[in-house]
Amino acid sequence: MSSCDLCGREAELHRAEIEGVELSVCSSCVRHGKQKAPVPQSFVPRKQHIAREAPVERLVENFSCLLRRSREARQMTQNDFAAFLQERSSTVAKWESGALQPDIAVARKLERKLGVSLVEKEESVSAVLEKKRAAKDELTLGDFLKVKRKV
Repeated sequence: MSSCDLCGREAELHRAEIEGVELSVCSSCVRHGKQKAPVPQSFVPRKQHIAREAPVERLVENFSCLLRRSREARQMTQNDFAAFLQERSSTVAKWESGALQPDIAVARKLERKLGVSLVEKEESVSAVLEKKRAAKDELTLGDFLKVKRKV
């Protein structure tokens, strides 16, 4: 038995056209479209591979507070702190006020100089789905669809 393209259930499959796409679905999912023909028993669906995206890096939410605390811990003025960081004092002032955020490369440089964690990795959508579906290795179209039900 193979798994349904829509819900992932292991069952006897039927070919059906659902929203213009021909799928191999179980008998309960056939009602979402027009049934074409039963799928031959020798049909073996190919394994889907999820493209893993590189984790997205972003600044921590309290970046400006961390930067200000780091400066105050060193008992420096903004001008001295800017010279220490090799940045302009107006840029450091904007960072501390939250009006401006540095790009990731500059934030990494600041992390090394200050010894503070300023960048965090954000999980991509596919990584979250992988964790959610740890019991099954395959994703189905049903994982991405929102079915509107009449109440």
